[in-house]
Amino acid sequence: MNELLAKMAENPTLVAMLSTALVALIGLIIAAMDCARSWLKAKFPTVAESVESNWTYLKPHVLAAINTARAASANGTLTGAVVSNIIAAELSGFVSDYALLERKDASATEVAAAREELVAALAHATGGK
Repeated sequence: MNELLAKMAENPTLVAMLSTALVALIGLIIAAMDCARSWLKAKFPTVAESVESNWTYLKPHVLAAINTARAASANGTLTGAVVSNIIAAELSGFVSDYALLERKDASATEVAAAREELVAALAHATGGK
């Protein structure tokens, strides 16, 4: 067996073919991993990507939530319950707008990302109140 391997290693044509096959196999593995990464990225977008891709629908609701929260803060009526109601109302508006314009319901990931964005925007606008 060792003699056969030694004779194969001495054959330059066979060594070149095996080297080429090994390089092709490595390239194929890298391409498959890149395809898998792209598929996973498309299948499971991050929160930031969900917000970015839906910003057209979300922006008016974020601005309305900020304005409502600032008005409540100026009146001295801003409480946790008020903030929760603002978030619920604007999130409902986002879901309705998305369904109307996209002709499909927003995914759970998109709704969660929109909620996170609303919470962060309100915390920033009201100083974390």
